[in-house]
Amino acid sequence: MTGLRLRSGIDRGSFRRTVGLALDDALAIAERCAEHDPNNAVVANLRATLEAKRGGKGAAARARALFARSVELDPAHAAAYHAWAVFERSKGRIAKARRLFRECRVADPTRAATSQAWALLEVDARNFAEARRLFQDAVAMDASHAPSWQAW
Repeated sequence: MTGLRLRSGIDRGSFRRTVGLALDDALAIAERCAEHDPNNAVVANLRATLEAKRGGKGAAARARALFARSVELDPAHAAAYHAWAVFERSKGRIAKARRLFRECRVADPTRAATSQAWALLEVDARNFAEARRLFQDAVAMDASHAPSWQAW
């Protein structure tokens, strides 16, 4: 849509370029962090997430390598498994996402957000009984986890 403007008055193309530049800047900062602490699982996960969001040629492979590095550095880093699973789901790699959600549950069996995100995958896969079970798990783990109630 040519000429379409957001509420801020910025056209969509300019907005996308601005976001892209911000992601580039954030990734550059994260890469400097990795230079100072190359064995930091959180930094590797951050870099993977930024690569995934930035997109472009080779971004998926770079993101996967960084997610793998993150969980290699800290096999108990549930957030890394979770982010990686969500990424793989977005790429249509359902079996891989399920495996990563299972790994996340091993790393932190009390993480309601993981059950909720996994349940959404099962809804998309039309596996409604499993989705219902996972939503039930999520609210049993944390009855105040609003995203679980909203998604269910």
